[in-house]
Formats: sequence, structure tokens, C-alpha cells
Amino acid sequence: MPIKYAQKPWSDEKILKTLKPYVAKWFKQTFETFTPPQKYAIPLIQKGENTLVFSPTGSGKTLSAFLFAINWLFSLGEERRLKDSVYVVYVSPLRALANDIRKNLLIPLEGIRKVANDMGLELPEVRAFVRTGDTPASEKAKMLKKTPHILITTPETLSIVLCAPRFREKLRTVRYVIVDEVHELCDNKRGVHLSLSLERLQEIAEQEFVRIGLSATQAPLEEIAKWLVGYGNDGKLRDVTIVNIYETKKLDMRVICPVRDLIHTDYTYVNTRMYEILRDLIEKHRTTLIFTNTRSGAESVTFHLKQVFREEYIDQIATHHGSLSRTTRLEVEDLLKQGQLKAVICVSEDSKVLTNHYWKPIIEVKPHDKVVYLDDQLKLREGTFAGCVSVPYYDKGFMIRSRLGFEIKCTKEHKFLTIRSSKLTWVEAKDLKIGDKVAVIRKIPTFQQKVPSYYEFIPESAYIWLKESFLKSLRAEIKSKFNSIKHFCKLINLKYSTIKENLNGTYPIKFANLMKILRKLGKENEILEEIKNIGTDKRKYNIPNKKISKDFIRFLGFWLAEGSWDASGISIAGDESLLKYYSSLLTKEFPVKSIKDKNPYEIPQIKFPSTLLLGMFKKLTGASHKKSLYAKFPTILYELPSSYKWAFLSGYFDGDGYLEVKSGRIYSAGFTTFNLNLAKGIQNLLLQLGVIASIRRREYNESREFRGRKIVKKGTCYTVSIYGGENLRTFAININPKREEFSEIKQICKLKGYCNRDVVPDIGEILRKARKEIGISTYKLQKLGYNPVKVELGKREIRRENLKKLAEIYKESSYGRLLEILSDSDIFWDEIIEKKPLKLKRVYSLVDTSNHNYVIEGFICRNSSTSLELGIDIGYIDLVVQIGSPKSVAKGLQRVGRAGHFLHEVSKGRLIVFDRDDLVECTVLVKAAYEGKIDRVQIPKNCLDVLAQHLVGMSVNRKWKVDEAYKLVKRSYCYHNLSKKDFLEVLRYLGGYYVHLEDRGVYRKLWYDEEEGVFGRKRAARMIYFMNIGTIPDEADFRVILEDQRTTIGMISEKFLERLIPGDIFVLGGKTYQYLRTKGNKVIVRSAYGRRPTVPQWVGEMLPRSFDLSIEVGKFRELIAEKLKQFPVEEVKEWLKKEYYLDEAAANSIVQYFIEQLTYAGKIASHRKIILEEFFDERGRQNIVFHAPFGRRTNDALSRAYAYQVSKLVNANVGTTITDDGFMLILPYGKVVDIREIPPLVTSKNLIEILKRAIRNTELFRRRFQHVATRSFMILRKYKGHEISLSKQQFRASKILDLIADWEDFPIIKETYREILEDVFDVENAKEVLQWVEEGKTTFDFLPAMEIPSPFAHGTILVGISDIVMMEDRQALLKELHQKILEKIQEASSTIVIERKTPETLPESIVLDLLEERRTLVIRTKEDVVRVLHQVGAIKFNEIKEPKFFKLKGFNVLESTKEEILNRIKKWIWELEEEGKIIQVPCLKGMKIHYIAIEDYPIYATAYQEPVKIGSLERKILDHLRSCGGATVNQIVKTLKIERGKVNRALKNLEKAYLVHRKRRKTKKKSKTYHTAWYIAEEIVPTRILLKTAKMNKAEAQKQIILKFLYLNGPSTLKEIANYTGFPQDETSKILSLLEAEGVIERGRFVDYKPAPQIIIKEDLEELRRMAEITVKKEIIPTEKLEAYYKKIQHLTEDTKGSTESDILKILADCGPMYTLVNRTPTLLNRVKIPREEVEKIIKKLWKKKKVFWVRCLREMKALWIIDKEYPLFHKLYSKKIKINDIDQKILNEIRENGPIATHILARKLKIKTTKLRTSLQKLERNYKIIRAGITTDEKGRPAILWDTTEKFVPKHLLKSAEKISAEEALKKLIVKFLKINGPSTIDEICGWLGFPEEKIKPLLDELEKEALIKQGIFTTTKIATQWILTEDLNQLLKPKT
Repeated sequence: MPIKYAQKPWSDEKILKTLKPYVAKWFKQTFETFTPPQKYAIPLIQKGENTLVFSPTGSGKTLSAFLFAINWLFSLGEERRLKDSVYVVYVSPLRALANDIRKNLLIPLEGIRKVANDMGLELPEVRAFVRTGDTPASEKAKMLKKTPHILITTPETLSIVLCAPRFREKLRTVRYVIVDEVHELCDNKRGVHLSLSLERLQEIAEQEFVRIGLSATQAPLEEIAKWLVGYGNDGKLRDVTIVNIYETKKLDMRVICPVRDLIHTDYTYVNTRMYEILRDLIEKHRTTLIFTNTRSGAESVTFHLKQVFREEYIDQIATHHGSLSRTTRLEVEDLLKQGQLKAVICVSEDSKVLTNHYWKPIIEVKPHDKVVYLDDQLKLREGTFAGCVSVPYYDKGFMIRSRLGFEIKCTKEHKFLTIRSSKLTWVEAKDLKIGDKVAVIRKIPTFQQKVPSYYEFIPESAYIWLKESFLKSLRAEIKSKFNSIKHFCKLINLKYSTIKENLNGTYPIKFANLMKILRKLGKENEILEEIKNIGTDKRKYNIPNKKISKDFIRFLGFWLAEGSWDASGISIAGDESLLKYYSSLLTKEFPVKSIKDKNPYEIPQIKFPSTLLLGMFKKLTGASHKKSLYAKFPTILYELPSSYKWAFLSGYFDGDGYLEVKSGRIYSAGFTTFNLNLAKGIQNLLLQLGVIASIRRREYNESREFRGRKIVKKGTCYTVSIYGGENLRTFAININPKREEFSEIKQICKLKGYCNRDVVPDIGEILRKARKEIGISTYKLQKLGYNPVKVELGKREIRRENLKKLAEIYKESSYGRLLEILSDSDIFWDEIIEKKPLKLKRVYSLVDTSNHNYVIEGFICRNSSTSLELGIDIGYIDLVVQIGSPKSVAKGLQRVGRAGHFLHEVSKGRLIVFDRDDLVECTVLVKAAYEGKIDRVQIPKNCLDVLAQHLVGMSVNRKWKVDEAYKLVKRSYCYHNLSKKDFLEVLRYLGGYYVHLEDRGVYRKLWYDEEEGVFGRKRAARMIYFMNIGTIPDEADFRVILEDQRTTIGMISEKFLERLIPGDIFVLGGKTYQYLRTKGNKVIVRSAYGRRPTVPQWVGEMLPRSFDLSIEVGKFRELIAEKLKQFPVEEVKEWLKKEYYLDEAAANSIVQYFIEQLTYAGKIASHRKIILEEFFDERGRQNIVFHAPFGRRTNDALSRAYAYQVSKLVNANVGTTITDDGFMLILPYGKVVDIREIPPLVTSKNLIEILKRAIRNTELFRRRFQHVATRSFMILRKYKGHEISLSKQQFRASKILDLIADWEDFPIIKETYREILEDVFDVENAKEVLQWVEEGKTTFDFLPAMEIPSPFAHGTILVGISDIVMMEDRQALLKELHQKILEKIQEASSTIVIERKTPETLPESIVLDLLEERRTLVIRTKEDVVRVLHQVGAIKFNEIKEPKFFKLKGFNVLESTKEEILNRIKKWIWELEEEGKIIQVPCLKGMKIHYIAIEDYPIYATAYQEPVKIGSLERKILDHLRSCGGATVNQIVKTLKIERGKVNRALKNLEKAYLVHRKRRKTKKKSKTYHTAWYIAEEIVPTRILLKTAKMNKAEAQKQIILKFLYLNGPSTLKEIANYTGFPQDETSKILSLLEAEGVIERGRFVDYKPAPQIIIKEDLEELRRMAEITVKKEIIPTEKLEAYYKKIQHLTEDTKGSTESDILKILADCGPMYTLVNRTPTLLNRVKIPREEVEKIIKKLWKKKKVFWVRCLREMKALWIIDKEYPLFHKLYSKKIKINDIDQKILNEIRENGPIATHILARKLKIKTTKLRTSLQKLERNYKIIRAGITTDEKGRPAILWDTTEKFVPKHLLKSAEKISAEEALKKLIVKFLKINGPSTIDEICGWLGFPEEKIKPLLDELEKEALIKQGIFTTTKIATQWILTEDLNQLLKPKT
């Protein structure tokens, strides 16, 4: 059976056995396990079977392909059979992918060799090189001498190397061919090209090679498999096995509808909502990838997002598409790759990395530095890294501190090394808990030692005496390079007279000046050998020219502890004997005087007055002031020999050391300091010496009297404490203190013992297995000195010393080596003692360090590495957003698959839609994606142009027999059915048999002897082949000119030109033109003013919908139509939400769309019903719409065929408009056809012939002919090293086509037809549709001519509108069509009236609707559990699973919670309880145990606390719980020795008194099981909550509990309330009376289904009454009446337009805010009778008088004009509180001092870049700190804004008004204004204009309605949703005409 599917995976062990030991070992060290595709594919490849692997991104496909090939290559190397030859060929469609693969391959290749080397094997290098079009010629030449064993290439380059004579020979040994990204190749001509190249490669290979294909989402699998393997010489399909692992990938795809009403919501609001949604999604995710379907769309989204994120991370948004330069694309790809660091390992910028020199801040680590890492034997080594990267991080990270004092600030994903379940594991920071043990360094290796000289610390102020010879050479060099010393001094800004004396040796030179000179000359490294002496300018206190001594280092240690400095020098203080000793150490080295003195605290001190020493010590410590706080630890100490380090520590110990002595025994020793740098430095120095010490902190804020002076001790004190055991012994042996009280430290040397904290955690399982493996009992082990039973059981951790003993005993077991490594490692397992969240802004990481780890802040941490997974990735992406439909399920899955890159992660995608057709399409696509319905690809067959290329390539190598070549070609799946006739015709063309072509410059490309049946190479064929190979055509832009051929209009792309046929109307530069013809590279047009476009400008970029997805859309249409006929609308909506993953808005839009179509037309088109609909447009032309949802490519074929046939009927050109859901024929004026006659005109039998005739003379045929001719070498792109311009290629193509257009059997013409019909169109599926019609599976139906087209036709009709109008106007046209549809549907009278009535009882449906809305308590996250508890009140644990206590309509708390979340809730509850966010208390009826939110504790404790008698037993239990901090019942029973029953009763009594509470806690620290423990209330309830409880009144608490119940249950009886709360009925009645008196509730009969009286919250009653009171009569205000009324209000009628100042003020008062100086909506220009210039003058006058202001306001914060009286409203509502930085403050200060001031003057004065200045100005303007105060001009005469502060420019009375008015009042006034201007408006429209959310606007609308200013209802059929209108306007509109 040629094609089969992989059935059974191999286990890890089985695969590893097939690999070489060193390869297997490398794999185990690098990966935890094989992934599913690897388990299936590697065994197949190992057996030599052709394999096609289908699996999701990040599943390890690439490694599955390479691993066995690498294994085989190394085995050849081991056997010395590895030649300089190619064994593996990897083919990638992308050059970038090829480069990444090579980089990633080097990791295993080097890693395996290293492992083999460690095992004692010397393996030869396995080479992997990339060869593509980018590879330099020199690199290609090197590959002949040093041939890659793995060749990484592209399809085009592979076809070239097959013809390279010398390299071709290297390919004979090919054993494996890997084709990556198969889905990107197989459905286009590049795939055809590669298919032939593989057969040519097979022809020269010594044996049949193994073909391995790698693919993501695609179908049909078997067709793609055939494409990969082709056919054998026997004509049979080669065997292939398919590995299909697609179903393992999890999906989270959803459709997002930005607004509830896609038709009527203003376009700008829809657009703004989209960017709000995008912003929200981006901020909630680390890296978001946004796809659009057009390049222009990508640019537009990027621009708007940069506006949205102007303040936050504008630099992190970038565009990527094919039109960008390669450099730009690579930059964007690199940014994405770096973006994965947000999800991997990143730390704050102050984190320090351990290098081979010393600790360095991560931002200072350089590429040449060696970083310390942990090797496989857990030893610290120095290694390399690839680089340091930095990215912004917009999420919270953690600060983690260990017991040793190591502290790190890192991202949540930062990985630490731990041991879990006896395995070394990398754990992310977010998963670590306090008490966990992580790996830190136990010692720091010293990689190099040196003792520097004193000269290396020369201070800048020192004076240098130089050798005469050096001074002479300096003078000579300066003169030769700079002509004179004087000129040189001027260049480096030094005083000539001084330097002259210095260089002559008259006077010593200052060190700072000397370094300036040497740096300029490039000789700064030569200085030390040329110095004679160093000192002050008076030759005093010289620095000795020798190595630093131990005495000096000891003095440095003492000085850091007890020293200080001032301007004259340094000093030390302390005990006089110590001072004497340390003074002698310094004066021995430096000839400096010492002065005895006392410091201000009367403590003896010695001063050393020397500025030289002061400079040296400052240089050593890197501090300029407050040495005790800010001095840095001298880094030279890290590289000194050990004896020097102990000398330093001894000196510091004398100063700030301590000994902890108890009962005459020393327990601890260490150092103290208030400087964290010094504490860390001492700890690190001790680690270098093999001594482990911890850093402890203590806060001080105290003062004390000392010798009459007040000494303040404030700050954090750090104690460096030596760990016990061997650490303390090592310290005592080597430390040499001089303080008398420290002399007893040496007694420690005699003590024995080990550090109890030096343990290896969680390895009990290993120890148990090792013991059983060697068969030794615990009893025997105890005899040998150690019993590991408790360790094996997990009750104790094993000390390192004991592990060493066991490792020796167990060394013969399989675990022996591991135990030996663990016992002798450089790791200390340190406990985490603090973990707290913190905000990180920018984070850093080292990339690709040795062994993928490095040491940072003492922790061993995993780093960012591309080596963990072979294969390309563009970085970590956790969300993909698709704007609009991706047009195919496969493309959608491929795009969404980039999120959650790794196999077991969720691929998360969101599809944002803008119109209803797109919404339907995306809905169907998401459903199909979940169900795994993948679109089928169509593999091109018999492409004659590609065949021509390969025949020329084959001829280059040797002479071929025709039959032999034909047989080779037919082995390719793409040519298996190629006829011999077509093959021979291509040979005849290439062989020059068409002699007429030579007249057009087309000559033969090979020699062909037809009689002998052979062909071979023609001279120059090799260069033609090499320079013109490839299938991707060059595309050009065409110049558009008017028919007079003199006026140039602009440029259009070749893809757009392909779509045009004579007579088509298109848009360019905002005007419409009619296409006439093409002449060369010119497009001839004529003006088509006022005519509607037939082809949209974006058609060349738009993706077509796949045929398979289109059929699914058709099925969906059928299904919805049937559902709407059978079920109520609400049920259909619910079904859509559930089955198609839709939200309420999307479901509502779809249902409404279908209802409109059914109501208006009575029919819905589908794949089984094509509907023809006709209408006549405004020009009287007949338009015939085909409702045919088959996708654009299929519809393109059908539309051209029908248009051609109809054009013959009417004898005139017929225009077409095409969409995925249908097409439209546009007949010329006066031409009409009966639509029922059209269907029979095209059949499945005549379709192809009709299409050939239809396209023969089109621009599409000309363009495609040029592409085919270029591919088949008829037209050359390059010749003899020169490029031939596109215009010349086009000219030659047109000349050749004129000659051969009628040669239908000529291969190039034949291929042009094939490419158009099969690749551009989808003729096969078009034929299939017509066959369905002929078989009766699909029918034609007809809609009679109607005045208005049906709703489903609107998208097709308006397809080109966006090119001639702005989007908002296009939407207006859509609204107009939609309004007419609704008016036809309504057939109602002329007015609408809202009547109010107060019903006796509320309708049950309305009450239940409100309650259902409140009870929709969705739980998505752990935090939602707390929110729901707070909202619902107390919930019993079993009720969380299945709530029973809500009686009304079976209310279930978790009804709206997803299934997968339900499973997590139990765990979340226990975690929240552990975190103290929720608590268990007895409450409600029966005092059962319930969970409540901790914030609600005061309510329940006050309401339900019972007085309980506290007896002796209760006191004992309370005392015990208080002392032990919580205990289980078992523990209490065991400790107090009291019967369990008594303990339980006592605990329950205490619990009812709220004195103790139960709490679930883990049985062990790392256990997953919980048990119940008891705690006193103070232990687990925060103090602030207890204080609230103490203050709370019982009646108040009871009120809140009752209100919670009423909120969720609505009208309820007294009995129901008492039954729920558990309060006695009389007590409940009293509480209700209090609430009634306060006006919070009402009593009465409100619903019929409950007995009276009932209680309801008053606000709820009012809301329900409002809902019940509104009834609508079927009387509608005519649209014409509405428009006329509001046009007058908007000053849009002739009699309302004005021209004076007062007129313009009135217009702004009535219609503002608005634009005036730009042509935007709303604008003054169309409301006045005067020209624009006059308007501008008047506005400027009013501005000057401060009658109008230009401010930023409304949703988009655009600059708009408002009148002075309205200024307070906008100031109050739109002044944004934005954080002001230093630059902003600087600008504000300048404007405050010198305003009004122009922008360009500000930029000049403050020296700020204009872009930065504008950003700051905009920020300050949005803050209402500054305001536009006028307009002036800059130096070039351009307008420039004048800026002033708001407080200066705006009158004070307006600013006071802004302060006084409330935000709510201001909003209400603007709502009234909006309704006055716009009339009946929905809440979306009001929110869209104001820019405020619905939750703020809705209450204000209710208030205005109460005040009778506005009314709510349905007033126009153009808007379906509820509308609001001003009461006075409604009254006017309802008045009868007089």
C-alpha cells in the first residue's frame, strides 16, 4: 500500500536504543522526552521510509526530521567513512528560515561532539552550510573544498546546484531530503519547480533517498504526500507514511464584534471600538501578532496603534509585509524574536551576572566576557553566550529572596533550578512558593589570579614624572601628527603653556591631562612602564612603583569598616592598639604622616592627610561621598590570591566583625555593615574561599547618648553570618584578627560538626531505588553509620555529608553517579524566605549561554535559548488577532498557530469583524477550525513553463534521450499525467522549431534532434539558466494617463491591472476613470465623473475565500434559515452563542441580518440555491446580482462566463463586480435581459471554451502571458550579466503575443490559459457547481425586480464604494439602503408614540429577565471566585458544585461558567483560602459552614456571632492554638490528651462565637493534598477586618445580608427572606421596617407567582417599572420629516446658514464642538454662506476675544472649536490626568514664563526635537495645562500654533465654573446637546460621541428621563436598538401639520 498512516509510536527507551550512545546522551541532557511527532516519525525515518509529518507549530517536527540523519552522519564519522560530500539536503521556502535552521543545527552538532569527547570519542566535524541566492561567490567556492554534509537551501538554489558541474558530483551521496513548510510550496509553481528538482536529484543520487516532508495545517494529506514522493521508475507511486498529529493542539478562537449594531453605529465609533479592543487585548498579553489581509490595512493598523499607545510603548509596534525592504523586515523579525524574552527568562537591569572576572550588572556584560555556568556534572565553569537582549515588560514580576540573602528581581517566567520528585527541574518564578529550595552557588571559582601594582589606581589629581625618552617620543609624535604642540593642545582643550612645560620635563604632568593626551594618540595602554614617579605637585607622598602588598589590602579592609575621608585625606577610628597596628601597615607602604586625633564622637582616630591616598581609595571603592552607604566593593579583590582575600577579611573583621558566644561556646561569626554592596561583596569573597555565609537584614531607627552627644542609628543593617559546621571551621582557621576579644575564635578549629542547612532536598525516591537495587537493608545501613528511612519517606532532607556516605555505598547502582554528582556539586540548595510581586518596566537576559544557564545574583537560572527546539520561530506570541476574515480555515489556523508556539500550549486567536458578511464568514471559519475541517489545496499540474526551465537545466549537464527525459519528468507527481505530445511541443519550442519566433528575438535554448530523439546543451544555455531560474514573476507599476496621452493621473499595480477589462470603472486619486486599453507600460483611461466603480482599488491585495470554506458558509446559511423558521429568535441566538462561540452582539447581528433577508426577500441563497436578483440603479441600468457564496476565485470564473454570454445577447460590454458571496452583472443603459434566460447560457461542458474566449483579449491574459514567457525563457530577465528592464520585457512580450496569440497549441499560450483558468480562477470548482445545477443538487431561484436590492446584495453592490467616499459615507449609503429595507418591511403609519402605564403587577418575563442578567456570574479566573462570593454572599462548598439554596427558577451559581473552569474551582477555593482572601464561617439558616469573601467577614461575624460560655476546655484549646499557630483535631487531641468528641464540640462552640475558624491547608509543604486545621480568628483574619467587625452594628449587618438576597431574588416574601438568612421572622420584620423607613425597599404585590406582601429593593422596582411601562405603537416618524427637522437645527438648510460673527457663534453653540480650518466632519464650512478664508478670519477674531476656544475633547481627543460658555463642561470632563515627566515640566515652565509662545520658538529655546516637543505639547494640552492661544507663522511662512497656560489664557470665571460643576452635571448637559443636534440616538451613538463607557452614560440617561428632558423608545426604523430623544423635539415632531 503506497500511502499509509503511522499507527503506533515508539517509546523514548526504544528510540534511544536506536541512536548512538553519545547522541542518546545528548538528547537526554537537552530534552525531557520525545514529542508525539518525534515518537512516530523517527522510527519511520530510521527504517528508511518516506515520511510526511503534519503537526502544529512548536511540536518538534524539525528535530524529528534531523535527529536520525545526524545520528547516521556521526556513525559514518565514527567509522571514518564520512566523505567531503552532501548526505542531507534541507529545502526551505524561505531564506530566513534556512539561516535559522543552520544556526539551530550547530547546537546539536557541537553538543553531540562534546558529549562524545567526554566519553573518550574523537568524532570528526559534521558540517552544515547554507547555500541560497544571498550566499557570496567566495562562500560557494569554499563549499567545493569543504563540502557541507548537510546542505540547507531553497528550491531555486537546489535547481542551480543540480547544474553546477563540480558541486553536482557532491550530491551523489544524498541519503535524506527534508522539505520544510510543505504547505507553503505544494499549491504553487515553486512546489512544481521543487518537485522536478527532486526527481533530477534522484537521477544523480547513488541510491533512493529518504524524503521527509514537514507541514503545519493543510489538506488533503494524501495529495500532499503524493506531491512529496512522486513515482518510481516503474510508474507506481512511491511508498510514504503520513504522521498526522494535528489534533493534539488546543485552540481558543473567538469572533469579536466591536459593537451591537454594525449597520447604524457610526463608523468612527466602530473603528475606535476596534482599537479599544485591540488595546485591551494587547495589554492583557505579552506579545500580540496582528494580521490584516492587505498591506495598506497593516500600515493603517500600525499607524492607529501608535496613536493609541503614544504614551506607553510606541516603539514596540511595527509593520511587517512583503513590500517592506529586506532590512526592515529582518529588523521586525528580530524584534519579534526578542519579544519571546518577555515570556522566558528576564531580570531587572540592576541584576548582576557572575563572569570569570567578577560580578557585573547584566547591562554591562560584554560579548568578550566569559560567564559562569553550571555544567552537566553540576560544577561551575566559564563559558560563552550569544548576546544580551533587552525588552519592555508590561506585567508584574517578582522579588525573590533566599535564606542566604541572595535577592533577584525577575519576570514571572524566570526559571530556577530545583529538585522535584527526585528530578532536577527548571521551575518558573510564578510557581515557586516560600519554603521551596532552589539552586544557588556554594562557591565561586577563581578563574584567574593577579596582584596589581599601585600604579593601576592612580587618581586623576596625581602628578606624574615620566621618563625622558618617553617625553621625547611624545613630543615627536605630536608634532608629526598635529604639526605643533600648540595646535594639539587647542584640539584637546588643554593649556599650551602648562603642557609645554610638562612635555619638556620641567614640571610633572597631571594624570588627567596625561590620559587625555595618550587617548588622543592611542597610547593609553603604554603608560605604566614609562612612569618614574607619582606624587603631588610638591613631590610629597609618592606612590610606590610596586605590587600591592597584603598589608595594604588588610588596611583597606579595616578602613572600609572603621574609616572615613574628608577633603584632606583619609582616617581610621577605633581602639588605640588597633589604630597603631593599622597605621604602621599603611606608613610601611606610603611615606605619609599620621596625625592622632579624636572624631566628633570623642573616639580616637588617626588621620592620613594625603590627597593621593584619598584619590586612590575613591577609585578603589567607586564612591564620591558617604562611603558607609554608597561605597562599592573593590572588584580587584576577586582576582587576588587567597591569602590577600583573607588579609582583607581579617582587616574588616577587626573593624566590623562579631562573634556570637553562648555559655562560653562560639555559635556564629560574621560581619556587619549598613552598605548592601559591601555585604554582598564580603559574601561573594567568602564564597570564593569556600565559605558559605548568609545576609540578614535589620531595620534601625533609634538614637542614644554617647559622651554627651546624641548618636542616631537609622537605616538597614546587613549582617553577613558564617554558616555553621565546616564553613565556620574554615573561617576560624584562616581569619587572623588583631582585636583581643576575637582571639578565642581559634577554639572553633577543634570543634566538629556539619551545617544542618546544607541539605539536598526531595531525593528520597532515588535513595530508595538505589538501596533496593544493590539489595541492602536499612538495618545494615544504620550499622554502617546512617539510616536513610526518614529521607526515603520524605519526612526529612538529607545532609550533604550523609549523602556523600550513601553515594559511596550506592556507587555500583545505576543511581550511583547521580548521587555522587549531587553530593559533590557546586550547588547549595537554599530556601526561599520571601517572594513579593513588583512592577518591571524593562528586562534583560543573556541568550544562548553554555549549557543554557548562567549565574545571576547567586541563583542558577535557565536562559533564553533557540537551541531547545530545532526550527524557526518568530518569538513568543501568546495572542494572534486577525482583522477581518483570513479567508480560509487553513490560513486561519496557520496564523493563530503562531500563538502558544509549543505543543501543549493553547493557540489563542481573536477575529475582529466589521461587517455582517465578514461576521458570518468568521463564525463559520471558527466552527470549522474547532472541528478540524481544513480547506483542500489544489496542486498545479502540467505547468509547461516550469517544465521548459528544467529541460534547459537538464540539457546543461548531458545529452538526453527524449524518452529517458520524459520518463524522469513523469516521476514528478505534478507531471505524472503529462502527455507525450505536450512534452515534445515544449522541446520543439526550446529547440527552435518555431522559426517565426526568431523574428521577435526568441532563439533556441537547447539543441534538439527530432529524428534521433535526443537533446542537449546549446552554448550560453548554462548562463541563461543560472541567471533566469525561478517561478516568482517580477511585477511592475503602470502609469495611468488620460486618452489625450499627455496628462498623467498616477500609478496602478500589475495585479490590479489584471482585473481590468475595457469599460471597467476604477478610482485613482479620489476620482473615477474608465479603463480603455493598455499600451506598453501605460494604461489609457478617460474620465468617468460621477460613475460608480466596478472594481475596487484593493482587489489586487485581497485574499479570496477558499471553496471549501464557502461551502460551509452555504451550509450555515441553510441551517440558520431553517432554525429561524422552526424556533423563536431568542432560542436561535442562544444556540448560536453555544455552538459557534459567539458573544451576544455577534449572535444578535447575525440573526437580525438573516431575519431582514427572509422578511424582505423570503429566500436565502446557499451552496444549494443560487438566487438571481435584479434591480435598476440610479442611472437606469439593469444590475443582476448572483447570490452565489462560492468564493471569489470560483465566482470570478462564473462571472466572466456569464458576462461574456450576456454581452453577446445584448451586443454590448457587460461589467462585473465580484465578491466571495456572489457577483453582479452591470448592463449598459437601455439593455435589458430576462434573468430567467441567463442560467442555461453557461454549462459545465461549455464553461472552459467560453472562458477562453472571454479572457483572450484581456489585460489579464497579457500580464499572465508575460509571466509564463519569462518562466519559460522566451523573455529573459538577465542576459550576459545585464538586467533587462521590466518595460523592455513588457514591450517584447506584447510583440511576441501579437505574433502567437492564435497558436492555441503552442505550449506558452497553452500554459497561459491553464494558469488563468486553474491558478487565478478556480475553474474546476466552477465546473463542479454547474454540474450540481445540471444534476439538480443546486437550483436557480429568482427575485423579481425590486426598487431596493435585498440585504444580502448590499455587500456586492457597495464593493467599490470605499474608493470614492470616506468610510463613514460608505456606511451612510449602507444605512440608507438598510433604512429603505426596514421601511418596506414595516409598512406602518407615520408616527410613533410612547405611552406610559403603570401595571398592577410586573410581567413575570421582565422580572425573570432582570434576575437572569444578575445571576449570570461568569467565573474565568481565581479572582472571579472572590468577586462572585462578594456578590452572591455565603456559599456552601457542596453548593459550589451543585447549588441548591437559590430557589427561584433553579438558580445555579456556576451556570455560566465553562466546563474546564468548573474543574479548577475546587483548587482555586483552597488556594484563595490559603491566601486569606476567603474564609469559612458558620452562617445563614442552621448555622452551616459557608465560604465568604474576607471583606464580608464583618457583616457575617456581626450578624451570626453567638454568645458561648467559655469553659476550661475551650480556654485550653484557645491557648494551644495561639501558641502553635494552628492545629488539626488530631494534633489537638494528641497534645491535650482529650477525647475527640469533646474537642469537636468545643471547637464548634468556639466557631459559632467566631473565636476560631477552620481552614484547609496542605498536609505537607509540597503536598497536593489538604486537611482541615483550626486557627484563632486573630491568626487568619486581618487586623483591619477585625477592627471593622468591632465597629459594625448588628442591624446594619443584617440589612446588608437581606439586600444581597433581594438583589439576586427580586420580589420575595418575609418567609423566604427569614428562611434564607436564618433570622427569626420577627427580627427580620423589624430589619425590613428599618429598610422601608430609609426608602431602600418597598412592600406590596409586584408579581403574580408569589403570595403578597412581597419585598423588593426600590431601585429594582423602578427599573422593572421602566421596563414594563414602555409600549410602542406601530406608528413611525417619517424619515423625511426627521431629516428636515434636524437639518434645520444643524444649520444645513439655506435659511439657517450664516455669515456674521454672531451667526458663527450660534452655529457653534447649536452644533459644536466642530472643525473649521480643515475639511472634516463636523465642520463649519458647510454651514455658512461665506468662503473658507472669511470663516477663518471670523474664527480668529472670536478666538482673540476669547469667545471661542480650540481644545481637545470628545472620544478621540481631537482639537475642536467650542464656545466660551461651554468651556467649563469640556475642561471638567476631558482634562486627562497624565503623568508629567521632566521634559513636559520644562516645556510647561517655559510657556508659563513666556507664553503665548510658538512651537518652533519653544523647540529652539529648549533644544528639544520637534517630534518630542509635539508629543509633550499634546500631553499637556490633554491635561488642560496649556491651550492654543493663537496662530502665527514660522521663518518659512508656515502656520505655527501659539501656546499659553490655561490659567493665563482662559478667563477666571470659566475656570471657577469648571471647578464648581460636577462631572455628572457636565455629562448630562452634553448628552442633551448631542440629542439636540442628532435627534433619536442609541446609547452606542451617545457613548461614541462623548467617549465615555455605557455604565457612566446609562444612569445619566435615566436621570434625564426622570426629569422629563428626554424620552426613551423606538422613533425611527433606521435604528433597531432603543433610542433617546429630547422631549421638546418629540413634541414638535408629533404635532400635526397645520
